[in-house]
Amino acid sequence: MSVLVEAEHLTRAYGSMRALDDLSFSVDSGEWIAIMGPSGSGKTTLVNIIGGLDAPTGGRVVVDGADIGGMDESALTRYRAEKVGFVFQQFHLVPYLTARGLGARGVAAGCARCQACSAMSLLETPTDDDGRTFLPLLSNR
Repeated sequence: MSVLVEAEHLTRAYGSMRALDDLSFSVDSGEWIAIMGPSGSGKTTLVNIIGGLDAPTGGRVVVDGADIGGMDESALTRYRAEKVGFVFQQFHLVPYLTARGLGARGVAAGCARCQACSAMSLLETPTDDDGRTFLPLLSNR
């Protein structure tokens, strides 16, 4: 199998605090992993760096042959759109969009995850107990 993710001597410091300190590992294509550890151990920092949302202060991360740390903002935007997807810990939700609307937007935009977007666009219109249709918002309210 080929290496899909490779971190070499990865460091991420916030002032004098190091969230990641000389971390090295690789993940083969098709391999399933779990990132586990106590609160504050650097799990979110690591995922954010691999996902192109944050940059390492030392070392490097290569994903599918691309060095994430060497990318400019335009390349990072393309990388995030084509290679990764996020489900955030916090509620980063858009209160006026529905699941169906997001699926339709993704298909129209040529989203890299077309299969998922197509499946979303097939969602049935929900109804309440009286048979009235409604579109619940993607929100925690």
